[in-house]
Amino acid sequence: QSFGRVGLYLPEDVFAHGQTYVALSRARSKNELFIKSTSERLFNVVYKEIL
Repeated sequence: QSFGRVGLYLPEDVFAHGQTYVALSRARSKNELFIKSTSERLFNVVYKEIL
């Protein structure tokens, strides 16, 4: 499902691969996408103990 506007608040790194992609892909255009983050880069968190 697409949305007219998408806003992401990312105070910490993302847990699952694909979470960010899915959220970003919901916006119809980059002009309708707003991202608030505490850092300039996003990292996927990987728990090696689980792998």
